[in-house]
Amino acid sequence: MSIEAQAKKMMRAAIDKAAKEHDVSCKEVQLLMKMDNGMPKFYITKQFKPVKEVSVKEMYPVLVDVFHVRQLLPAFVGNLLTETAEKCNAENWEDVKIFIFTMEDTTKNLHMYAYNKNDKYKALDWEEVFGMEAMARLMVKQG
Repeated sequence: MSIEAQAKKMMRAAIDKAAKEHDVSCKEVQLLMKMDNGMPKFYITKQFKPVKEVSVKEMYPVLVDVFHVRQLLPAFVGNLLTETAEKCNAENWEDVKIFIFTMEDTTKNLHMYAYNKNDKYKALDWEEVFGMEAMARLMVKQG
């Protein structure tokens, strides 16, 4: 299974779980990714307001991480946030936020948008973020 497919699966599950925990529809909770002290962090939000931080381990609760998703996901997200900060001329990395959400009562169709402070910057494509091109960009940066 590709990183893109694993990421979607994890994020769907995180949103589904949060909706159940808060006894609301899936469209009322979101997943937020942002930098905090130089590290990519993940948060559950309700109505786009942070409710709690979640770890990759919580989002991907497997006994054996055969595909190394727990290592790769933060690297992809950190790279995405720094690249987006550069492209949108953000004052600092921590101004950039990525929200993943659905506009439906299920998580079948997830959307991903980048924000600079509170201004919508652009819609993001899953392949662009977690696909082979993203993997290549990440490998080049890590030398």
